[in-house]
Amino acid sequence: MTLYGYVRTKEEILGALSDRLLGEVELPAAPGGPWTEQVADVFRSVHRVFSAHPELAQIATTQPIDGLAAYRGAELVLSALRGAGFGDDEAVCAFDALVCYTAGFTQRQIAFETPTIPSSDRLAHLHHLPAVDFPNLVALAPLFVSPRLDDRFEQGLMLLIDGLARRVDDRGPGVRRRPR
Repeated sequence: MTLYGYVRTKEEILGALSDRLLGEVELPAAPGGPWTEQVADVFRSVHRVFSAHPELAQIATTQPIDGLAAYRGAELVLSALRGAGFGDDEAVCAFDALVCYTAGFTQRQIAFETPTIPSSDRLAHLHHLPAVDFPNLVALAPLFVSPRLDDRFEQGLMLLIDGLARRVDDRGPGVRRRPR
């Protein structure tokens, strides 16, 4: 109850804790170089912090985090996106997609690292699916059951960032999309 003399709600407590933990995110010291690398570096660091503090990934997906540490990372990413030519709405949408990917992936990674169902049971279940109806799931079953999670995070992050870069490149240099 003493805490409620400083904060009004449980959400404020979680927000303050989250902002403190987000202070561990390593931001590039001097923005420079390709925007894609700046953005990737921020989200790699966010993933490391989320992995070290699994509760933070959960909080980030269920409530806004309003604090200086969160704002510093957001500012750097939004600056890089806008500088690359994204319009305001696109930059915020891209930022949200990257946050959701990072938090969601981290939660999934944690679940894989502390499985409730043994991977051998999951593999057997996937291999028992009718291959005629589920040819891809049956063929790729080993990858679903024992993914190389650190590699998989990096691959997914780069797929997203490469897609964002392609969107800007398709528009041509210096063309910024107007907000709708």
